[in-house]
Amino acid sequence: VATRRADFRARLQRLEKLVKAVVDFDRPIVACVRGAAAGAGLLYPLAADVVIGDASASFVFAHQRIGLSPDGGVSYLLPRLVGARTARMLLLTAAKLDAAEAKELGLLHRIVPAEELEAEALKLARRLAGGATTAMRNAKRLVNQAVDSPLEAQMIAETESLVECVGDPDFEEGVRAFLEKRAAKFGQPASV
Repeated sequence: VATRRADFRARLQRLEKLVKAVVDFDRPIVACVRGAAAGAGLLYPLAADVVIGDASASFVFAHQRIGLSPDGGVSYLLPRLVGARTARMLLLTAAKLDAAEAKELGLLHRIVPAEELEAEALKLARRLAGGATTAMRNAKRLVNQAVDSPLEAQMIAETESLVECVGDPDFEEGVRAFLEKRAAKFGQPASV
């Protein structure tokens, strides 16, 4: 038993580094789900900013079935997405959600035909990659910290974020594109 516990502790400490890296990633994350997302594999769709799945997508919270508690950041991420009470129900009952149920709870944003899944996820990822980097990074940070921030602190953080954005070349391009009635091309060098 001691050897097994030591082995699991070492594995979970390595997993903790991965969870932290994914959760702290400051760029948009798009996940696509085909088939079952289960165990520590739930990390990716739970941490993603946008999740697309096909009809085969399912979310399996089966830790209890084999006598385990959640891992892979599930106990941190799931309540933030569905609320503490629903998270407890999913985890304690070892629930399995199909694609429609996952969409209803907000774990999936869109369900697309199986043959379009990768193309749709890639299309969305490319769209986000072409966005205003500073604005998206700041928006993601603001939303993530809002869960634990009082209103006053959040308003200060929003002000600082917006002030940073207006000094960014992407802001100049966004305004110029709006005035010229065209799509913005972010990431371009600033005009002098």
